Amino acid sequence: MTRLVILLVLTLALAGCDSLGAALAPIDETADHPVPEGLADPDLWIYLPPPADRPASDVTRWVKPAETAEERAKRIATPAAAGKPVPRPRYRGVWVEQFEYRTLERPRVPPVEYAEIFKRRMQRNCPDAVTTPLRVDGAEVLLEVVTSGCEPFGDEDELLRVVFDQPDFIELGYTVKASAMTPAQRQSGMTALYAWKFGP
Repeated sequence: MTRLVILLVLTLALAGCDSLGAALAPIDETADHPVPEGLADPDLWIYLPPPADRPASDVTRWVKPAETAEERAKRIATPAAAGKPVPRPRYRGVWVEQFEYRTLERPRVPPVEYAEIFKRRMQRNCPDAVTTPLRVDGAEVLLEVVTSGCEPFGDEDELLRVVFDQPDFIELGYTVKASAMTPAQRQSGMTALYAWKFGP
């Protein structure tokens, strides 16, 4: 987690693993679902289709799969030797960075109250969580949520943008599987969150 899924109804999603069907999906659908603008190393990101048991999921999700140095070297060298394009990393159920877009039922509270309720509920379910409001106004809430060892999240640092001034109630989240983002990751995440183009 991602805290993107901790809502007023306190819905929890998976932390870093999806269903077997998603993890082993043989078809790369990233071409039909372009990697969000602003994310660093876009060639290393992949689109994850909804889990087989939730085909109508309201979550659109991309991840940067975990990859060892040996796996990366093999992925690059084999097609290069054959004069073929280098494929994206294969997702095996573990990611190092994640970006999510979600539409939800609009809460019956203003942004200021939403931020406080979110913080309390997150703390209740993950006592070690540190939720820091970065921006709260009439149009949106921007939070940073950090967890350390709290299941199912583990060590995660997330930037969560909750948008109130669109026809749909929208959450955008950028998460890193680490106790703290690097400055470069923070820059990339913030750029992607604010480069997102909302539909008509």
